Amino acid sequence: MKTLAHMAGIAAFLPLAVSCLEKGVLDAPGTQDVQARNKLLRENPSADCQGNKAPPGSYQESLTSSIYYVNTISITSLRERKREWFELCTDDAAEARAWSDASSENSSVQRAFVKFRENEKYFEFQREGIDYRVHKCSYFDPSKVNRLDRERGPLIGTFNQRPIDATNTKELIEYLWFIWNYNIFGSCILSTETAESEDAIWVSLLERTVTGGDWNVPARISIQRVVTKVDKATGNVVAVMRSALDQLSVSPRSNQEEADRFRRLRRSESWPFHDP
Repeated sequence: MKTLAHMAGIAAFLPLAVSCLEKGVLDAPGTQDVQARNKLLRENPSADCQGNKAPPGSYQESLTSSIYYVNTISITSLRERKREWFELCTDDAAEARAWSDASSENSSVQRAFVKFRENEKYFEFQREGIDYRVHKCSYFDPSKVNRLDRERGPLIGTFNQRPIDATNTKELIEYLWFIWNYNIFGSCILSTETAESEDAIWVSLLERTVTGGDWNVPARISIQRVVTKVDKATGNVVAVMRSALDQLSVSPRSNQEEADRFRRLRRSESWPFHDP
């Protein structure tokens, strides 16, 4: 029954997303010419991210080590852990430090504390080889979302900065994308577009991902559209849709056209693989 109810909820939600698309809420310049952009990427695959995670003006960080956001699993001893992964948030630096210490103590490797810093988004406790972070509730609260629950629904968390507008919503969505994808090789944001309806801010990311091939399986570059909505009143951040727009197969063994494309891609700066 729970699965059917969940499917019914999704089915009821999709017409709203489609309605917004039909009304032009997400028809900002650029999204209408997806086919032309995909043609450009097919002809010149290096014309996308150029080694960056996002275009100039978008949110991204220059990291010197891995980052890890503390959660209910990381702060709990191995024997007491449950199948629940709630990322934590607080506006108390002392509480955040205690969670960082607990996460280190319960890890397979205990890492010495090096340095503390903070900004409007998070507290950060730099340790040897990894930076533990804690969300600031005043910015973003994900603590009601169990990331291990397959039926958790579309809610991502709550945006608590006010007022909510297109500028700070765009930064939030790009920030969340970055912290979830910074270490995924070949992934990047090609463009970000925002639109506004009466009760929400909509953000559309054009995302590129690379799936490496092996054992004669061709590698693939995928272009996807990822749409997120933020409610102006509640701040609830909701995943609306993830739609594959195009896939570029790159294999040196299939046919001459594919081989030519593969060679062009292999020579480009964005090609992340060794020669086969």
